[in-house]
Amino acid sequence: MIINNIQGSRDYPASPLKINKQKSFKAYENIKSPTGESKGMTDEQKTWLGVGLTAVASVVIGLVVWACSKKTKTSEVIKTIDKSKLNPQEQVKDLEKNMQKHFVNITLKEFKPKWEMVKIVPNVLAPFEAKNDFQLYEMKTLVPQLLGRKQQLLKNGNVESKSNEKETFIEYLKLRSEYFDKDNEFDVIRSEVLKNPNDDVVDAETLRLYMLANNTRQFLYSDKSVEEKHNMINFVRPLLYANFSAKMLEEFKPQKPQKDMTENEKKYFEYMNKLGAFWHDRLKKEANEKLPNFVKIITGEVKAPKCYGQQGHDPRRIPKVNYFKSLYEMLSGKAKAKWDEVMEKTETINYKGRNITLPSLKDNIIKLESSFIGLKQVVDKKNSNLKNYIENLIPKVLL
Repeated sequence: MIINNIQGSRDYPASPLKINKQKSFKAYENIKSPTGESKGMTDEQKTWLGVGLTAVASVVIGLVVWACSKKTKTSEVIKTIDKSKLNPQEQVKDLEKNMQKHFVNITLKEFKPKWEMVKIVPNVLAPFEAKNDFQLYEMKTLVPQLLGRKQQLLKNGNVESKSNEKETFIEYLKLRSEYFDKDNEFDVIRSEVLKNPNDDVVDAETLRLYMLANNTRQFLYSDKSVEEKHNMINFVRPLLYANFSAKMLEEFKPQKPQKDMTENEKKYFEYMNKLGAFWHDRLKKEANEKLPNFVKIITGEVKAPKCYGQQGHDPRRIPKVNYFKSLYEMLSGKAKAKWDEVMEKTETINYKGRNITLPSLKDNIIKLESSFIGLKQVVDKKNSNLKNYIENLIPKVLL
């Protein structure tokens, strides 16, 4: 195969070797004997000529193969070096290209957002995070893939082990470790930990992704920059779940004992707790502003934004972050237990001689969303009881 490639290559033409061989034979054939007759080559001469030509050809082929091998290895080294020198935008593009082999082809419309209809997608970074577009890539590509892959495979009648969203997410984390800002401590530490992420790391990263995905959805249904009319109620529950998952990340405690952790792991979880605290503070303030303002929008006390419309079709196809499934299902059993402990916890009190079970956080979130849905009818009937109910319920859904 190597010889064929050499002979067929423009860089390594075989014709000179062939021509020289023909000339050599002709030279021997023209040797004259003392009598003037042409004297052919002896068997011994032919044998040595064949050996010589074979040796020459072997040397040439060996040099070519060595050169090609060296060129390939050099290219691999250059590629590795180049990856570390890519700028943030190039890193994202390279990761996106390398991640495609882990994806399934998503054709379901509900998991194919029309990003051309979205002017702004949030890319908020904590003060200690490196500035890049990986977060945007996660929201635009990774999250829709994770949410839609199982449904797509079910539709195709091809549910295999590759339908496991968690496995795909872990592959992403490992690949993500190759791209980092060497001048940013958190980025460097995170890249080291993500090379071989254990259950604790996957849990922390899942909470982070769940938080950002819900924040993106609530933003795209409530921000003033949005102009396409849609039902704004779709921002309420994602905002509350983003706030809740940020709180979970802020208080996240790995199962692995501190004494068994590497220094990088210890610093990583410290940073992830700080990341949760940053987002929890931000989202709680945002909820305390947006939720009461939404009441005023519905009641007509403030001017409604351009995006405020009746319940109906959303042409942007922003995928739902399935409230109790999908990304939540990627958590380990212990992390799910902690989540459920806070989300499902109820309290029983004695009121006027009767035991009353107070609703859980999940119940209150659902009740608040339902109250917003029914507020328009209440306003039409000039009844303010539900408005007061909403105002009293908001503090109960924000931890």
